[in-house]
Amino acid sequence: MVGKLNTTVRPLVTLRILLVLGVALALFFVAFFGDDGYNSMPQTEVATVTSFLEEAVPGPVYAPIDDAPLADTARYNQFPVTDIFGGDGITGGAPATRNIADTVASVARSTTGGRTPAYVLVTPGMVAYSQAYGAATPRDFTTLLTALAQSRAWKLIINRAGTVIYELPPGT
Repeated sequence: MVGKLNTTVRPLVTLRILLVLGVALALFFVAFFGDDGYNSMPQTEVATVTSFLEEAVPGPVYAPIDDAPLADTARYNQFPVTDIFGGDGITGGAPATRNIADTVASVARSTTGGRTPAYVLVTPGMVAYSQAYGAATPRDFTTLLTALAQSRAWKLIINRAGTVIYELPPGT
């Protein structure tokens, strides 16, 4: 009778173990791959930002949100990053206005004293992150890019595959 009980219990225990493992595996996939929209960066984005960091004159980088491959070179510490949007950013969480380029330029000038260049970096990964977490609205990004394009202070230095970098030259 004991032998018959063991043969009935083993399949149930095995089934329960497989069920628990299946649920854990399913939850792992969601946890691991759920943020792929902004965690995975296109090769062109990484290559563009990396080559910029390797060749540019050091200076502060202003970004809508801090979600870019900015620590991928040995010179990463020469490009301190400041958020533009969000509660800790330049805007203090307020929506971007038409004068956002002037506001960022003013902050950059006070940071550098006009002795070094400053940069604004916008990447597709930042847009994806912002859409996923609501860090900034699509309108904020549009307003920022429009203001930079119309600004006399900021000069477009890179526009490749959605990655845009503007420079505020020293002395401006």
